Amino acid sequence: MICQFRRNGGDKSYIDNDGRLLGQVDARAPLFYEESNTAYYLDLGSTGTALKMNGSIVMSTQAWTGEIAGKIQYHSNQWYFLSTQGIFHFRNTSGTNLIYSDASGNIFSTGSFRAPIFYDSSDTGYYVDPASTSNLYALTTNSTTTFNSTVVQHDGQVFRQEGIFTTNTSGQNTNSSPGAYSFGFQESGAWSSPYPDLIVGYHTGLQLGGHKSYNGTRFYNDHPKNGSPTMIFSVGNGDDHIRATSNIYAYTSDKRLKENFRPIENAVDKVKALGGFIFDWREDMMAKYEFEPDQKKDDAGVIAQDVIKVMPAAVQRAPFDYDPNKKGHSKSGEEFMTVQYEKMVPLLIEAIKEQQEQINQLKKLLEEKQ
Repeated sequence: MICQFRRNGGDKSYIDNDGRLLGQVDARAPLFYEESNTAYYLDLGSTGTALKMNGSIVMSTQAWTGEIAGKIQYHSNQWYFLSTQGIFHFRNTSGTNLIYSDASGNIFSTGSFRAPIFYDSSDTGYYVDPASTSNLYALTTNSTTTFNSTVVQHDGQVFRQEGIFTTNTSGQNTNSSPGAYSFGFQESGAWSSPYPDLIVGYHTGLQLGGHKSYNGTRFYNDHPKNGSPTMIFSVGNGDDHIRATSNIYAYTSDKRLKENFRPIENAVDKVKALGGFIFDWREDMMAKYEFEPDQKKDDAGVIAQDVIKVMPAAVQRAPFDYDPNKKGHSKSGEEFMTVQYEKMVPLLIEAIKEQQEQINQLKKLLEEKQ
């Protein structure tokens, strides 16, 4: 011991043989310098640089029993937080880990990670920007995925659906398998019979349409983009017509399905009670009841009120007056009628036969007079 500083006979501080200044309580100064290089210092009261050093802060395992040793180091313009096992923790005053890492470099948080944008570490072309557009290589969900905005499939990209499309109307349509409230799914099968049909349907009805100015709704005999398929059926393709390029087969006329046959009597008289007319459709009625005929002027037809008197089976409610929400009810309340012209054929057949019988009788009378 070289020098001692005492008060009331007791050592308070001293300088030892190695030149160290040792104190019994503390050492105080406005600034502490490194002995051989004053560029490094500790200025505890500074509002600027309080600590400048050329080395690392090293911690042993003595602070918390069982904790690993580590150090904080500044090197090549970068700060390093080092531990013997690559683990670090950020804790709150209660000692709870808020953010921490494991030995593999994974980072965990007991709260949330927040940033305006998150990039893939190896390819910044992939990123998540929650408040704007994100770019992901692929997205797989094993449960419900909810989108609160528009989902866009870019040109040339494939949207692949391997499950079932369902809706969630009235809280009832949450099926996870084919059923009445699944509006689309692929039936089981392979590329041999039975082939896997795409089923599109909905128990409480479907609405399908396209504007007539853009070719309406069309049906083809193959995928519309598979070569040059033939359009076989269209609705509203340029106008309000329904067109089929081939025959339409409906109903049946097989005798084995019928019984209680009765002849159509007085067929000629019934035909004579009908009239065939050239006419114009009333503009005021078309506007009032939202009826748009194919040919507004110089159209041709019969009168449904006349037909129903002689051939009731050939008269039905007009399609524009059909109420889809009330089966059997007139939408307008006016009970507008239309004629099924194909059901007029039996009457005409029988009328021709009756007329031919009259002709035959007249021919026979003429022959007898001769």
